[in-house]
Amino acid sequence: MTDVERWGDSPQHAAVLMPLVQDEQHGSGWSLLYIQRSEQPGDPHSGQVAFPGGRVEAEDVDPRATALREAQEEVGLLPQDLHVVGQLDPVPTGTNYLVVPVVASLRWPVPLTLQESEVARVFTLPLSWLSDPANVERREWRTGVSSWFFKRRDGAQLWGASAAMTLRLIEAIDSGAVVLD
Repeated sequence: MTDVERWGDSPQHAAVLMPLVQDEQHGSGWSLLYIQRSEQPGDPHSGQVAFPGGRVEAEDVDPRATALREAQEEVGLLPQDLHVVGQLDPVPTGTNYLVVPVVASLRWPVPLTLQESEVARVFTLPLSWLSDPANVERREWRTGVSSWFFKRRDGAQLWGASAAMTLRLIEAIDSGAVVLD
């Protein structure tokens, strides 16, 4: 059964920003910046590890505009601090979203301002660790539904759509479809 069949409606469109940083905390390689969502009663994404992002709004001309707007709103990332290097194919989610991942490199470090009602914290994970097959597995999390799960690191569990997007990004980098400068 597809997500559209399960929900009975067309998915809502959204975009996320996948910020890549050269984070000295993890050596000289690239890391991905993640958020951990604030705990909110009734929110299916509450407490989850994610990328900054959200629903497409009427003023957004494309997924890039959505991702940049949401990243600025949620964590204070300014468009002038980002260099968009591409976008990945849309990812359907189990909560009836079709999410376009927008990939950007980020001058780092930069000051961040968290929208505390949505974001509890920001952290990075090294691409070298994320690329290691020993750190990720596919397993069932709901009857008949499987997902990607990374090992816990830095007090967080990366799984689901954000894990799938991360794996797609690694594949895109490895194939040369996304080039980091």
